Amino acid sequence: MPRTANFTVLWWEEEMFNFDETFFSNFIFTIINLLFLYWILKKLLFKPVTKFMESRSERVKEAIESAEANKEEIEKLKLEYMERLKSADGEGKKIIEEHRERANYEYNMALSTAKKDAQKLVDEARKEIESEKTRAINDIKKEVSDLVISATEKVIEKNIDSETNRKLISEFIDDTVA
Repeated sequence: MPRTANFTVLWWEEEMFNFDETFFSNFIFTIINLLFLYWILKKLLFKPVTKFMESRSERVKEAIESAEANKEEIEKLKLEYMERLKSADGEGKKIIEEHRERANYEYNMALSTAKKDAQKLVDEARKEIESEKTRAINDIKKEVSDLVISATEKVIEKNIDSETNRKLISEFIDDTVA
């Protein structure tokens, strides 16, 4: 070993076990100071910090419990919402079906009314046609009877009164038409 390394080891061993009176008094005074400092910190710092930490811990615990309660309530509300949504969907389908049935009913009623109105118009048109037909036949009969009367008067050249001629010709035409 080199000489310097040996010297360092010797110096360290001498200093390490060399205790004098100041060392012990300093050591005891340091321990008393540490104990006094610990007591002061305990009174002034540890209790408030511990109290603060406990209250903080309590608030965190309450917040967690509140969050869990809110979570449970939210789950209940979600289930209720889903049930309402299903119910609303069912009600919506029911309302749509009711309106569809009502629309079909109203359509059928409108169609029935339109058919009745159309049939009424057809019946009225038939009556009108029948009436016009009867009127036309009567007009034709009158024309024909007038023509027959004038032709007969010319042929017979006999003067009978026109009312009697009309009656005779009307009877003749009625017998012929019937």
